[in-house]
Amino acid sequence: AETGDLHMETQMDRQQTSGCNILFVGGTGPNNYTTIQEAIADADDGYTVYVYAGTYTENLRVDKSIQLIGENRNTTVIDGDHKRDVVRITADNVTLSGFTIQNGGAQFGYAGGVKLNPSSHSTISDNIIIDNDLYGIWILENTSSYTTISHNIISENGLDEYGGFNIWLYQSSHNTITDNSIQNGKGYGVGICFWSTHTTVEGNCISDNYLEGIKSRYGFNNRISGNTITDNGYYGIRFLNASADNIIERNNIHGNTPMNAFFTVTDVSLVNQWDGNYWGRSRTLPKPILGCIRIPGVNVDMIGMPWIHLDGDPAQEPFV
Repeated sequence: AETGDLHMETQMDRQQTSGCNILFVGGTGPNNYTTIQEAIADADDGYTVYVYAGTYTENLRVDKSIQLIGENRNTTVIDGDHKRDVVRITADNVTLSGFTIQNGGAQFGYAGGVKLNPSSHSTISDNIIIDNDLYGIWILENTSSYTTISHNIISENGLDEYGGFNIWLYQSSHNTITDNSIQNGKGYGVGICFWSTHTTVEGNCISDNYLEGIKSRYGFNNRISGNTITDNGYYGIRFLNASADNIIERNNIHGNTPMNAFFTVTDVSLVNQWDGNYWGRSRTLPKPILGCIRIPGVNVDMIGMPWIHLDGDPAQEPFV
């Protein structure tokens, strides 16, 4: 209760300093709404919708630049009932914070926890995003960028038969993914795919995902730094299809099977910069990163001429 009160006081302080209005959901008294969607419908850009603890079985569409704030992420639940996305954000400058977001999905089509399309300069923070079909968070297309995803627990998202992602960037750039727990995904931990660029992935725990911790396909100029990437079931990090000019530095990368890192390139000039990572033990020599150069006409990532990159200065002990 104290945490919720402090959260509420913080939001009220923001309202007083910014001159915005606040609408309440699930409480008593004036300006209280029964459903979150009703409050969103009555809100204007710049409003805050504050949601008291409870379970709300809804599939939300956030089409205004608002703050959507839950009282406590452990007790304020939005349940999608496996009908559609739990929360679809289609406006810029949206804040989503303080919720458990669960059971998003659909029998047919792509659906999951939180989808941003189109939405830029939005913030997804301090949530529990769990047990959604296909993805926990999906940032989609070039119209969605400059998103901050921070301090969330993102776990157990995906479909066994399709894989899926805890976090999925698809043709989306200039995003920041920091200080999250990204674990136990039914497919991949983080996907940086199809010309997603200039994204920072920093300070996250990315572990125990069924397939890969981080998968990049056609991902360029991204920075992966200060993460713990361990015990993922396929690879810790895998770069595919000409993913290049990425920086991978000062991470703990170990315990992933069958390899901690792997890459596939189509041209020897396409490289990534590996520097100062910890690979599970102290090393006096550079750490080779195994990969391959694909054979033209062979559309299989693992088949090609063997090639290596190097982490020239691997860390001698794990980072805290």
